[in-house]
Amino acid sequence: MFKKSINGLDKIFSGDIPKGSIVLVTGTAGSLKSAFVYNILSEYLKNNKNEKGLYVTLEESKKSHMDNMKSLGISIVKRLKISDLASFRAHICFEDMDYLELIKRRAMNSIGSEKASNSSSNASVKENLKNSSLETDKGLKGTAKIPISCFALDSLNALYSLIGLEKNKMRNKLLEFFTFLRTNKLTSFVVLEMPQNQLYSDEFFLADGVIEFGITKASQDTLKRYIQVRKMRSTKHSLDPFLIEVGNDGLKVVGKLL
Repeated sequence: MFKKSINGLDKIFSGDIPKGSIVLVTGTAGSLKSAFVYNILSEYLKNNKNEKGLYVTLEESKKSHMDNMKSLGISIVKRLKISDLASFRAHICFEDMDYLELIKRRAMNSIGSEKASNSSSNASVKENLKNSSLETDKGLKGTAKIPISCFALDSLNALYSLIGLEKNKMRNKLLEFFTFLRTNKLTSFVVLEMPQNQLYSDEFFLADGVIEFGITKASQDTLKRYIQVRKMRSTKHSLDPFLIEVGNDGLKVVGKLL
């Protein structure tokens, strides 16, 4: 269960995050968005050994991301593969690169579907993938034949800057991408940095769930981080903000923000 993956998260959720959902994880810089996504997936996979996941990072290198997770006490799970497109971008030509197709193809390869060979009509994407050094299942003994069941994209902001389409076209592209995730029944967490307490965004309407992270002033000299579930289809949850902290073994939800 996803709600058991982070200590105290069951204080917010009465039910569980439904499998196959697309969940936006939004908030300001430094509010633990990426840590939450990696933490919830790594702990979920620790308890579900017949599944694995794919974490796509467009901003941080794999090493930087792993170092950050370790510093927060979050377990590193080999079955949660990191696809480091941040470093990959430094070695390729940006012209005509369809990053959404690149991500989809990487996911399809991990799913192990026959559709993978036909998932992109962009020849440059296929060639770049063929020659890329993206992490594969090499060295992950006994996991090569396990398809992915969960997926993370960090972040939409970086993807938008790479694609550079006008708003309406970008919305259509995102809808196609979310349809791809749903079709393949991937429980997905998508990071989106945005101003605190922004109530609506195009992405909110396309996703099944919205979890907001923020930073609030607890006293004159103290700042605290909080988590608030704004939306989650098909499950009961609290709408109240809850304090979230870094514990000895990852994140923990402490209690309601007063």
